[in-house]
Amino acid sequence: MWERVKILLFIMLKDAHVYYFKPPNVMWGIGFPIVLMLVVFFLRGQGDLPALFPGIVAVAVIFGTSSMAAEVIILERLAGTFDRLLLAPVPLWALILAKAVGGALFGLATTAAVIVITLGFVPTSIYSPLLFILVLTVSALTFSLLGTLISASVKAACDAPLMSNMLRFTMIFLCGVFVPVSQMPEVVRPLAYFLPLTYAVDGLRQASLGQPDVVNAYLALLVLGGIAALLFARTQQVLRQSLP
Repeated sequence: MWERVKILLFIMLKDAHVYYFKPPNVMWGIGFPIVLMLVVFFLRGQGDLPALFPGIVAVAVIFGTSSMAAEVIILERLAGTFDRLLLAPVPLWALILAKAVGGALFGLATTAAVIVITLGFVPTSIYSPLLFILVLTVSALTFSLLGTLISASVKAACDAPLMSNMLRFTMIFLCGVFVPVSQMPEVVRPLAYFLPLTYAVDGLRQASLGQPDVVNAYLALLVLGGIAALLFARTQQVLRQSLP
């Protein structure tokens, strides 16, 4: 058992060194949410920023966790290193978990930097720090699994950023980042409930501002956990089907 745990830790450390903690990835994970915050600051004024703080954090966690996670497996499969990982005495589910946890930890690190920088500009405080950390952690794992599934599904490395960006930017505009879901037009509002970012934003909203928009934080955690389980199961299925 301990040998398997050590192998998983080595896989995570290898991914962190080879893929995640590179200057472009760190700058993208931190820079994009900060630029987004500055754009909102100039367009809408400082008064709206406290209400937008949960959305900015949610954007930071989805971009930090899923950007490189969406490419790691496809890059390793093209290089032939993923096949060598499968020869290790570790089941496929544990290998997927190591990949997802590594992406989640990287995303949490970049998100922490975004939170520190944002709190220097935004006059707000976190209502429930423990709930905030819990929602942030579950969201990070969910979005990392989303990126892992994308990486396992695509056939070419160039397809991974295209697919992940399409999903992420769609969610940014439909999941209450800029406009609360309750204030969206009724024709698009139902779409928000099928997207995981909605639950991350609402959970973070309750944890930071004291009240959600439409979904209670604990229900949001339950939904995010269910989505994570589905993504995990689907990733296993996709990889098993591609094995010789």
